[in-house]
Amino acid sequence: MAGCFAYVKWYDSCSVVFNICSGVRQGAVLSSILFAIYVDDIGKLCDPKHECVLLYAGDIFLISASVTTLQNLLSACENELNYLDMLINSKKSCCMRIGSRY
Repeated sequence: MAGCFAYVKWYDSCSVVFNICSGVRQGAVLSSILFAIYVDDIGKLCDPKHECVLLYAGDIFLISASVTTLQNLLSACENELNYLDMLINSKKSCCMRIGSRY
């Protein structure tokens, strides 16, 4: 299988050309579809009565009725991602609690 050649462009600078043997480029039309297929099982981890998992492009949004069930959902999500050899980027993650006391 022939690869494709690519380079990284940042402002006016370009890297050396390198060969890509697998995968798709970030931002390509196919990349978000393949991501959704790859992580589809994460959407099946929740109990629809108490939790919700939304997947879009490269983002995962977890919604829960309580902090405890959110932690359980996050742990299950982390386990699934570890199985897929993927990680949660904690620098790009956040948590929000909404309610009368918060």
